[in-house]
Amino acid sequence: MEDIDQNKDAEESSYVAETSVLDNLNIQLEEYKDKYLRALADYQNLKKRSDNEYSNGFKNGQDNLIEEFIPFIDDFERMIDYELDYKGVMLVYDSLKNILDHNNIVVINPDDGDQFQEQLHNAIIVVPTIHKELDNCVKDVISKGYKHNGNIVRYANVSVYKYQEEQNNESLKISLYKAIGCFTSILFEFFGLKNL
Repeated sequence: MEDIDQNKDAEESSYVAETSVLDNLNIQLEEYKDKYLRALADYQNLKKRSDNEYSNGFKNGQDNLIEEFIPFIDDFERMIDYELDYKGVMLVYDSLKNILDHNNIVVINPDDGDQFQEQLHNAIIVVPTIHKELDNCVKDVISKGYKHNGNIVRYANVSVYKYQEEQNNESLKISLYKAIGCFTSILFEFFGLKNL
């Protein structure tokens, strides 16, 4: 009987030991499973991040290339405005415009009187006005802006009306002369001319 009790005790201690080992193995298995799932999630996040960075890098590269083309478009438009009627100039201009259109490049060219939008426009000249309805409206477009796939490549440079209560004529003339002087300085700088 004593042998049976000892066998039972040995079996129970063996069972407890096996259960303990099994519990430890289950705990280790859960730890490894958790580590595996975390590593898998980290890998997937890294893959997504690198894909996004690659895509954004490609888009930024396209935006930089587009940004380099824009001054040519501006120059062609100026030549057209000065009525230099060369068929070759028009052909090149049309070709460049087609390239822009083909590559989903949208021109930002607000009309006079459109509401100024800071997410699309850059106000480089403020023109005082006594007409309240013109407050914060575009007066003129100095240079067009461009968007590529929803990203601003260049903001449209505009002059903007700013409402000021009616002043005496002399004060308004001075403000107007300042605005004209600022605009003239920008033009001289743009065309590389020296102020007279």
